[in-house]
Amino acid sequence: MNICVTVNSKYMKYTYVMLQSLYENNERGSIELYVLQRDFTPEDKEAIKDISVKYDNRVHFVWMDPEQFNTMPINLIEGTTLSMEIFFRLLIPEVFPMLDKVLMLDVDIVINGSLKELYDMDLDGVCLAAAPNLCTGQQVPVSFRSWYPKSRTRWTHFNTGILLWNLKYFRENYPREYIFKQAQTKKIETMAFEEELFNVLFGEDKILELDPLKWNYITTYEDIFRGKFRHHLEETKEELRRKHTVIHFLASNPWGTGFKNDSYRLWWEYAERTPYYHNLCKEQIERMEFGQSKEKISLEYKTTVLEKLFRLKGTGELEEIIRKRGIQYIYLYGAGVMAELFYAALCAEQAQNYVAGVYDKRKQGKFQDMSIEYPDAKSFQNIEDLHEDKEIIVLVTPSYEADEIKEELLKRMQGRLEVLTLKNLLE
Repeated sequence: MNICVTVNSKYMKYTYVMLQSLYENNERGSIELYVLQRDFTPEDKEAIKDISVKYDNRVHFVWMDPEQFNTMPINLIEGTTLSMEIFFRLLIPEVFPMLDKVLMLDVDIVINGSLKELYDMDLDGVCLAAAPNLCTGQQVPVSFRSWYPKSRTRWTHFNTGILLWNLKYFRENYPREYIFKQAQTKKIETMAFEEELFNVLFGEDKILELDPLKWNYITTYEDIFRGKFRHHLEETKEELRRKHTVIHFLASNPWGTGFKNDSYRLWWEYAERTPYYHNLCKEQIERMEFGQSKEKISLEYKTTVLEKLFRLKGTGELEEIIRKRGIQYIYLYGAGVMAELFYAALCAEQAQNYVAGVYDKRKQGKFQDMSIEYPDAKSFQNIEDLHEDKEIIVLVTPSYEADEIKEELLKRMQGRLEVLTLKNLLE
């Protein structure tokens, strides 16, 4: 079986855990592993070689030149940078001209059984095989559908964490020039860019549908699983091994969150059989201590702000604070509880007109009618142009990491806008 991973050095330890589960649950000597990378150290390579040799498997390291992807939308979403490794996947058919089929695996998974049945599936007439995305209810989210052709009739949404490629068909029908052009021109704005691109281009009739419970069981967002899957949420480790060949920890992973459920404990059992177990445990403890420290700061911040808001509400003093600062317009960043309480305090003084807009990604709830575009440099400039010569502030309302958010927003703007946290304003 030809198995492929696209990974960077930062994720090498987690790749090793995935390989531990893959190798011990598949026939010895049956795997030809290809590692697409740009920054592996000699130590990284040696570790992967060691575990591969231990199970009589072969490994090949393929260096990917980042300059090939200079035209890709790396900075697709303001303030974020997409991983270069997701774009490596666009060239997989070209990277392996000698292969007709390859199984690509994300590293945030564990393998509980043989993949031979999956690998041997007939891909005649299709370019890929993938499982419907359990995180989206297996349907393309409504908010994504503007990126899709208007003629679309099949709305199954596929997750590409486990992806079986018909490389020969791909090369014959979808050359690099076509894929790159689509990647450059499609208006797709999501961190899972490559996944959405493949859904847009091939989801209508060129992706073979796999059983998600067997081949891509995503345990991350249990609370949004639809009814017929809910009974799987309380499965024991033994049941998980028996029923789900591939378990996928999408976005919220075991090394970052510890023991969320038995599927996460299963990951740690595989990790325990690797040379990295003690380091992984140490990192987890440090991460938990850091998180507790952050929570403490957030709680102290929230307590201070709430105390002042409740004391000021209805007294006229809140409007006086705003007036003394010379503020004429306020744009709220965030639409959570703290934003609602601040707005309610303004309403109690009939001063709500100071709020000119709300940056709210969800665009729903109390501020739905006041929501504006995501706060990038362009939208900040639009605000300045709209309120020429007026004193405007962007008010950060979340309590968690408020100062960090403030600093990030300041990096994005070039003009005269001022950014304050709620605590700054009320001091």
